[in-house]
Amino acid sequence: MMFTLDKHKIVYSYYEIKPPLIKLSALTASKSGKELSDGYALNYAIGCTHACRFCYVDSIHKRFTRSRLMKEKEKENGKNTNADINANVNASIITDRPWGMYMLIPTKEIFWYALMNTEWYRWKDVEVMLSSTHDPYLPELYDYTRKILEASLPYGVRYCIQTRSLLVRKDFDLLLRYKEQIRLQYSIIKGRCNHCSYLASRRMEGRPRDAVQGTINHTKYNSIW
Repeated sequence: MMFTLDKHKIVYSYYEIKPPLIKLSALTASKSGKELSDGYALNYAIGCTHACRFCYVDSIHKRFTRSRLMKEKEKENGKNTNADINANVNASIITDRPWGMYMLIPTKEIFWYALMNTEWYRWKDVEVMLSSTHDPYLPELYDYTRKILEASLPYGVRYCIQTRSLLVRKDFDLLLRYKEQIRLQYSIIKGRCNHCSYLASRRMEGRPRDAVQGTINHTKYNSIW
């Protein structure tokens, strides 16, 4: 299948996510040269509908996530599992599609179980990247992101939030309340040629520069040049 801007052709499915939601990450200054966390990340989707052409995450899913999901599917064979979890059968097919054309998320029940069984106090005063393999403010994920912040910020978890979505504005009330725990990085593609519209395949609506005025602590502008 070829990539298309038509979001109606994206294939969606479910996958199982287990607590704790926070996992180890190599995105630290000492390990990767990227000062994005204290060694932890919080991801709750496979795929990203922004479909940025320069994103490295698709190669990670095709090399590692596919085999992991296949092993999980094999373990489920012969068991009486929930119909939603049986959607893992499609995981290998979806991850064979072009970047931006597949999206796996947890069901609401599975997400809620993982959320409620994550011991947030373990990461007090620890910076966690939200998120390292997808934008946490995709329309498909916004409700999950809000629930994560509401559950974890009172326990002192710190976040480096990386997004290029204007939906982050909906959470400014919460982010400002816990502004000492938030580092917001807003990524914008800029350039002077037609390649920009291709690299940011599904472009944001609105005026992002105006939208991020007065953001929490830090705003990062990514240039492709």
